[in-house]
Amino acid sequence: MKIYILPYTFRTYFSYEKRVSGVDEATLVQIDALKSNGHDVRTFIPFTDVHKHLDNICVYKENIPKDVTTKELEKSNRKEIYDLLFKDINNFKPDVILSNFAFNKSPYTELMALNIPTIYMSMAVPGFWSDLNNAELLNEFVNKGNTLCCVSDYHKERTKIFYSRDRWDFNIEADYVLFCSFSKKEEILPSEKVIRHVSAANKGKSTFYIHKMLHKYKIKSEVFTTLGYLHSQNKQDEYVEQSLIDYPDNVYCKTNFDVDHKSILKNIGKSFCNFVGLASYDTFTITSLESLSRGVPLILKGYKGLHPATEMVEPSMQKYVTIVKNTQEFNHAIAKYMKTTFSERQNLAKSCYKITSKENYKKRIEKLLTVALEKK
Repeated sequence: MKIYILPYTFRTYFSYEKRVSGVDEATLVQIDALKSNGHDVRTFIPFTDVHKHLDNICVYKENIPKDVTTKELEKSNRKEIYDLLFKDINNFKPDVILSNFAFNKSPYTELMALNIPTIYMSMAVPGFWSDLNNAELLNEFVNKGNTLCCVSDYHKERTKIFYSRDRWDFNIEADYVLFCSFSKKEEILPSEKVIRHVSAANKGKSTFYIHKMLHKYKIKSEVFTTLGYLHSQNKQDEYVEQSLIDYPDNVYCKTNFDVDHKSILKNIGKSFCNFVGLASYDTFTITSLESLSRGVPLILKGYKGLHPATEMVEPSMQKYVTIVKNTQEFNHAIAKYMKTTFSERQNLAKSCYKITSKENYKKRIEKLLTVALEKK
């Protein structure tokens, strides 16, 4: 089939090498899996260098002037960008549109008018003003034969709860669940005595939490982050600036900005454990998968005792996925994972692969296409 893919947003720069955001990684995973299944795949990414690495990418602009942000450039050229998008869709004539784009009046009103089976791959737990404002449109979207897909059972349940509120005379439930990434058989590395964290700088993701918890102790903490993927730049700038003042780089505490993705993966694979937060809108946490597939245990911040990372391993291996509620539980998990053996790391990685392999993902994304076609 011919599949057309949209990214999560047009307002940020999608860098192939220096990506930290899980939603960007998810888009690349979709392209890879669909091409592996023999489909003709085309992707629209307005601001990017991805076309230097992959074929069939429609780009609006590769280089961003230094005196303007991508967000500003998108706003001032929005009509041109959308015109290019729909011209490209019409030229490609897809059988299915797979959209990771946050649900909003535009482009979904225009996408529905095309009458092409469209999958909305939701990447965030609903709760933003845009979700409240567009609930009726989303209900129309799914009732017109289009497909709502969530990326974890945790995400599906949170979505169901949100759209079951009394304020609406309808309920919305996801048609399907597809993890937003898959794992490979990774090299299992011996543990360094370092705990690491990866996220775009954001208080909601607890980017500097491990520094806060460990800066008074002789336990090394390392953070990999970026400032390039923020919803409210000014507020997060303040959070980042204060954190860097409070937790300056030293022998036990280190913060890295805009490191290439390969280097990040190599480093998190050597951690004795990694920390993954859970913002109110988080649905999957791709760093969890990247850690578990390398046999690295996780310390997590959860929501009401839940976290999607627990779905990525078999029940017998969930002892290596610890949700903490306070300092005492955090310290206990640190002490426990300091003692994890190489054999335990190998078994953890095997369990993760059994659940999240590329072959499983390819089968499930194929089933998603079938669901979308049958529903339309």
